[in-house]
Amino acid sequence: MKTDKLKAVLVLLFLGGVSSYQVAGAQTGGTDDGTIDEIVVSGKFIAETGQSALKGDIPLRDVPFTVSGYTREFMDAVETTRIADLYNYMAGVQKSGPTGYDINIRGYSTTANDRNVLLTDGLPGLSVRFGSPPTVNAERIEVVKGPAAVLYGQIQPGGFINIVTKRPEETRSIDVRFRADGTYGADASIGDTSGFIASIDATGPLTEDGRFLYRFVAEYEDANTFRDNGFSESFYVVPSLTWVASDATRATVFAEYRDEDHALDNYLVAFGNDIGNAAELTTRYQEPQDDQPEKGWVGGLVIDHDFSDTFSWNLNYRYVWHEDFARGYENLGFRDENTLRRRDRNQANERTYNFLDTNLAWRTATGGVEHDIVFGINTGKETSQFTRINFDGGNATLDIDIRNPVYGQGVPNVDRNVSDNDRERDYDSFAIYIRDFITLSEQWKAIIGARYEEFDTSEDLYQPAFPTREFSRTLEANGDDVSTMFGLIFQPNDTWSVYASYAESFDPPTWGREDANGNPITRPELGQQIEAGVKMDFERGTATVSVFSINRKDVLQDTGQDQPDGTAIFDFLGEDKSDGFEIEVDTAISERWHLIFAYANVTAEVDADVNPNRIGQTLLNAPESSLSIWNRYQINDAWGIGVGINHAGDRYGSAFAGDGDQSSRLKLPDYTLVDLGVYYTGESYDATLKFGNVTDETYYVSSTRNTNIVPGMPATVTLSLLKRFE
Repeated sequence: MKTDKLKAVLVLLFLGGVSSYQVAGAQTGGTDDGTIDEIVVSGKFIAETGQSALKGDIPLRDVPFTVSGYTREFMDAVETTRIADLYNYMAGVQKSGPTGYDINIRGYSTTANDRNVLLTDGLPGLSVRFGSPPTVNAERIEVVKGPAAVLYGQIQPGGFINIVTKRPEETRSIDVRFRADGTYGADASIGDTSGFIASIDATGPLTEDGRFLYRFVAEYEDANTFRDNGFSESFYVVPSLTWVASDATRATVFAEYRDEDHALDNYLVAFGNDIGNAAELTTRYQEPQDDQPEKGWVGGLVIDHDFSDTFSWNLNYRYVWHEDFARGYENLGFRDENTLRRRDRNQANERTYNFLDTNLAWRTATGGVEHDIVFGINTGKETSQFTRINFDGGNATLDIDIRNPVYGQGVPNVDRNVSDNDRERDYDSFAIYIRDFITLSEQWKAIIGARYEEFDTSEDLYQPAFPTREFSRTLEANGDDVSTMFGLIFQPNDTWSVYASYAESFDPPTWGREDANGNPITRPELGQQIEAGVKMDFERGTATVSVFSINRKDVLQDTGQDQPDGTAIFDFLGEDKSDGFEIEVDTAISERWHLIFAYANVTAEVDADVNPNRIGQTLLNAPESSLSIWNRYQINDAWGIGVGINHAGDRYGSAFAGDGDQSSRLKLPDYTLVDLGVYYTGESYDATLKFGNVTDETYYVSSTRNTNIVPGMPATVTLSLLKRFE
């Protein structure tokens, strides 16, 4: 299967390159005498407008929230192929785990189960859950900070990231890219950790009248990671078709297929919550054959219709079917300071998503006041099925040495050993929302919005009589919520915007939680943010300085008491907060020197808890300070260099200390990374040589407990070649 995929992609790359050359007549971007046009650094790293913040193409200086849109130029400059690799260059954003869903924004962490933290064209549901989404089909990446429930519904208070995908274009072009990389740090040789990625991005008209446009994006990756016996294989294809029915109507239908297989990896462990007890970065405790395969299908439809210059309709629909498996021995706990306990697990998960958003946009004026109104309906359904095929957590033969692991010693139990944790879940939601962007005068603008959403959840639990799966019981909960937002902007001139805003978020309760009376918990967790800031648009760039305060209340917690039948009792006893400020600058210092700078200072801690000793403790994976800089300098018409710096302060990677002494928690040390890039730009091709973590700094990305510490990438080298056909 692996060989067939590789052959298929290589054939696609070859045919795409040949066909584009024939159609384009071998056109180049040079002048008539064959010389290359002068290259200057003119592309923006951060877009001036964005769709995500207000569901409209509104200049970011008019948005009273912190919003950043990272462009295709920036993704190419830092030479990234995965969305998660960009987090280090986003102000106030950090990785909080190994997947693209594991994100910490303004001190609040999400997990691989949070489908709303990473949206695609404004709707939830990735084709696969564990591997970070590729950038090959991303036009730009937009980050909306703070609560945003009014337009997007269920969401964490820190914010979300939206992938704005590529669409078919009227101009014919084909890009063929090949990238090879290897690791030379952490005692690993390049030959042992080499890999490659091949991709194609083709677009243009299908008919002479330009009524039908196409786009075809495909990528194949095959790599050995720096982790012992680590591997990653991925196949990704996205065809799309646009029908330009008229100047007023456009419809795009698209599909996506993604198939991945990764080594199952629970990463490093630290006995006694002491990071000094962690083994070498390459150490992996899973068996060589243990893996985590997943695949998914996506289908979607986008329709835009203009009834007039001031009245339009938009429809956005997304369907996802996804399955994944975890097959192997997982980190469980410590037998002693030298021995790690493992469990034998085979888990199958299947999910489907159906989400639709449709809205009407109307621009009007009353009494000299201009209104840009969006009224919408948002509805969705998520179904999931989790099956424990095997679950053995008490087998001592699975133990492994922490510093010198020896594989192949475990003897799996013959009998299937599971708990009654086979389950099916349903989540249904329906919402209506409205927002109004108001131009009060040439200097004053305002935004107001509100949303009403109702949700229903159910969970069916089954007894472990595999494969008959005898029915056990059903848990149900339903509720609703009203969210609001408003903001005010003052713009004394074309350069400055001063703003203040308020926004809310909500997150429905986890399935199966019950109160002291045995009733299901229906009230959602609520988030509120107050933010103020200054935005600047100057001749060579943009800058944003913001100050914010986020409060999350009604955090559901286990009271430590049980019902007579042993069911845990939960109550809304928790509260936390995040206060801080951010600075982000995107500027062309000269025609050849482009720089992006980001700094965040965040204090995120517990404000109320069932255990008062936890009050004041720092939230997981939330560094107080983080900084990033990326420079690209064009030496001459062909050659350029890039220098990047990333710094993250120390942060906690384990649960809160019950006795209030945070010194007993696992602390991940701060780190500073340096990246270097060399660029060559030719008439129809580009080449990039990038060195990542050039000092081979030892660092740890994140952790949620002392048996799941994600190590950072050691020193790497990457060669990327891009061939353009027009």
